Amino acid sequence: MCKFALKYLLRLLFDFVIIAVLLVLSLKTYLFLGAPTRRGFFCGDESLMYPFHEDTINSHMLQILSFGIPLLVIVVCGLLENLALQKRSVGTHLRTLLTIHDSLLPFLFGYAAVRLIKDVGKVTVGRLRPYFFEVCHPVHEDVPICDDDRNYGIYIEEYECVGSMGDTEGAVHTSIVENIMRSSFPSGHAALAFFGMSFTVFYLQRFSSILRRSCANVGLVMPLLQFVCILVAWFVATSRVLDYKHHWSDVVAGGFLGLGVGIAVAYYVHGHLKGSGTFLEVVDTPKVSITRHNNRGISERSSVYASTSSSNAQNNSVTKQISKA
Repeated sequence: MCKFALKYLLRLLFDFVIIAVLLVLSLKTYLFLGAPTRRGFFCGDESLMYPFHEDTINSHMLQILSFGIPLLVIVVCGLLENLALQKRSVGTHLRTLLTIHDSLLPFLFGYAAVRLIKDVGKVTVGRLRPYFFEVCHPVHEDVPICDDDRNYGIYIEEYECVGSMGDTEGAVHTSIVENIMRSSFPSGHAALAFFGMSFTVFYLQRFSSILRRSCANVGLVMPLLQFVCILVAWFVATSRVLDYKHHWSDVVAGGFLGLGVGIAVAYYVHGHLKGSGTFLEVVDTPKVSITRHNNRGISERSSVYASTSSSNAQNNSVTKQISKA
């Protein structure tokens, strides 16, 4: 068992290193890839003329919905799963931790992957946000570009932003504004929301099947929770269009990105927990071996007893024949 435990701990350490690298890359994408691609614009582009609004779902709320809730579901379902299956072996607590671990690591991997993919898309595409003109106020040589009618119908690539984002006090200026304005595609809110909620939906479905096998009927509670998860993801995605933070196509792309990764990770977790070869089996290996050894010993003793009885019967028969003779 010590050999299996050592291999498991080494694999655990290696997995955490991979996830840590992905998280660092996803959080520092702009440092590795640089600023988003600088794209031009047309002065008459109405899709870039929307007003700047504050976020309906800010970054902190997004982290709670896309990361905190799935994490809570993994922990709670892991605890309830062992309670429902009534596993009272010595390794119950260890089994619970390993069940949570086998779900948590793939989730963290998927979360980091979604962040990295969407940030690479933002930096590579560099699509302008719908509030571009409201925030940027593009000028060329200190002259507002779109005030000149001759610039209409011309693709403008040489410009500078002189506007700001937010109120006068504490406003965000210069390169930060330009990086934010050129990161519309894909929608990070939609990607993370659909990833977290789709993973939660499929994880709850797996947990529901476990409850049914243990004769625990929860009725429509589980479908209701799954519906709420879908509704939350949909609300987050649509709020990005209503707040003029993204074009509708950005939201669609982000939603499909998060949904695809969420389904893939949930499918992997289900197959990984359902399959064999995990440390969960190693916990029970000594007991199985001892049981088999005991059964083998009992069988051997029964065989010896049977052979001894047969020999005694043969000896008694020979003795009787000699007496008759």
